[in-house]
Amino acid sequence: MGQRYRHNYQETGDIIDPLFFVLDNNEMAGEVNGALDRDNFASSDIAQNEVVARAFTRVDPFTSSTAYVPENLTTSWQGGNGNDAAGLFEQTITCTVDCLLVVETAPEWTWGGAAWSNTAFGTGAQLISDTLQLKISVDGVLVAISGFFEDMHLSYATYLVGPYIATAGDHVVRVEVQLGRRAYAGLAYNGTNLNDVTFNTRSLIVTQERR
Repeated sequence: MGQRYRHNYQETGDIIDPLFFVLDNNEMAGEVNGALDRDNFASSDIAQNEVVARAFTRVDPFTSSTAYVPENLTTSWQGGNGNDAAGLFEQTITCTVDCLLVVETAPEWTWGGAAWSNTAFGTGAQLISDTLQLKISVDGVLVAISGFFEDMHLSYATYLVGPYIATAGDHVVRVEVQLGRRAYAGLAYNGTNLNDVTFNTRSLIVTQERR
């Protein structure tokens, strides 16, 4: 049993305050916390062969090397309805208990243009170029989003990670992309991309941190 200390000491003349009893009793209640800690289990009380696989952590990896080319003529989010030529990633993850989901993705892409699409635009000759942005969502809730990547580098890659508190049951994880030409000043939208972009090898890792 761990060391427990009283929060308050009563003295003659003190005003009667129920919080005095609550705080001190909370110290003892904390001893019965149900956690896997040294207050409840001694060293080596639980042997490794007594713990089933994936009891505390489950890792589900997904990969694809099928080329995916998102639609240039739309500026809405796309790619979250497939794991191949139809999209980036869409996976249903089943949680047997409430847990923390940690979702990671690492896509790489290549622009179709032979050169940087940067051009001058409007008063003061603002510079604009093709861009893409990526996001991860779980059950439609945004958990991670990137900044804008232009086509200065014809081939590029990035990494995104985000957490999500999940209840027991099925949860849909999606990785999506948004395209559009943007001005350097304020990232103002300036139309659809001139060049296609192709996503090649990509990965998705979903980790369940179970309690």
